[in-house]
Amino acid sequence: MKAATKKPQRRSDVAKRNQPQRRGDATEQRGAAKRNRPQRRDDATAKVSGTRKVQVQQAKRDARAKSREPRSREAAKKKVSWTPTKRVAPTKKVAASKKVVPSKSREPRSREAAKKKVSGTTTEKAAPKTKVTRATKAAPTTKKTALTAKKVTPAKKAAAKAKAKTKTKVALPSGRVLDILDADDPIDALRAFVTARTKKFSVFDGQVALGAAQLMLLTIAREHRGGPEVRDVIDLIVSAWKRFPEPAGFHAQEFLRNALVAADGETDLVDALLARTPRDASPELVTVVARAQTKEIIPVDVAPYMRPVRNALEEVRATLEELGGAMEVAPPAELSAVLASERAARIQLPNDFRALLTITNGCTLFDREFFSIDDYRTETALAKKARAFLTSAPAGLDECVPLANWGQERDWLLWDPHGHRRRGAPGYVVMLDEGESTYDDLVSVLEGIAAHARDVLSTN
Repeated sequence: MKAATKKPQRRSDVAKRNQPQRRGDATEQRGAAKRNRPQRRDDATAKVSGTRKVQVQQAKRDARAKSREPRSREAAKKKVSWTPTKRVAPTKKVAASKKVVPSKSREPRSREAAKKKVSGTTTEKAAPKTKVTRATKAAPTTKKTALTAKKVTPAKKAAAKAKAKTKTKVALPSGRVLDILDADDPIDALRAFVTARTKKFSVFDGQVALGAAQLMLLTIAREHRGGPEVRDVIDLIVSAWKRFPEPAGFHAQEFLRNALVAADGETDLVDALLARTPRDASPELVTVVARAQTKEIIPVDVAPYMRPVRNALEEVRATLEELGGAMEVAPPAELSAVLASERAARIQLPNDFRALLTITNGCTLFDREFFSIDDYRTETALAKKARAFLTSAPAGLDECVPLANWGQERDWLLWDPHGHRRRGAPGYVVMLDEGESTYDDLVSVLEGIAAHARDVLSTN
């Protein structure tokens, strides 16, 4: 084997290799190098994606071609039945276009106009095809009516709800109580309410009856009226006491409390109310009950005192006429009016002073001014003076009852019902600035007035 001999280079080739390379030659060399170099990953991905794209497009063309042919006779029938409907539509569209656009020429001026015309005819044809489209066109009218309905409907619903509430609303006892109190004759209205229920009261009816009764008695006590109204109300409620479902409830205890205050001095009524007081009474009711139980009731018996009091009063009158003293006597008052004034003021007067009021309803003997029944029931000048004195008086006088002013603002004739001030039996007390003096009865008080007038007037 012959050894390879190196061919000698020619001078022209060497010169050609060493000369500067032109711009175009360098570009060709780079392009060749790029083509001959190994393929990168991105280029391979692009090639694969391109191949995939071609495959997808071919699959779409095959599917489109396949969908043009019916798969079965049923599909073919459906396709045939559908095709005539599609062919008939353009004829109707053209006919509709003549009616919709009568003023325009039949042939469009340009392709754009033709397209607009075709699209317009299609839109116009869609309206008669389905009545739903017309309904949608008439939507503004429907919306207006809907808005009107929305405006009206809430008011109707609110009225219906209010009506339903009034039907289902539970009545409160306070409303029914006010109906009874606002009647022309509240006691008759209460009597009709109570007598109409022959069986046991419901909780609601019991609260109405007791609430109305206790408010009536509270008003009577505040106005110091007393009289037969208190007895009528208490007798009505006490007679129906066993039929109340809550005889120890709040309304029952409030009735007992106000009834005991209003019935002060009526022994039979107080006893009937105390018998119905529950054991677990409220503190307010316990206080009123304790006061009613410890209070000594003075029985009304004025007959034994009429003559002695009248004689003592005549002696005072004679003394004042003889010495020129002043004396004023008022007409007499009925015994029932005297007792009513006691109930109004929640006090008890001794029987001899009751007898004096039935002889003269208030009098002025020298400088001594005696109370009348009006002074116990209303805010007279004499009643205000007595209240001012008892408010600032020493302890123990708050239980005393004022009977007459003894000439000065701090001088008073009082009745001590419990004998606490006298430190003994009940009786009369005269409070003076220089001291106090006690008397056993009214006759001795009147005799003391005559003696005082004689001493003062005889020296002048």
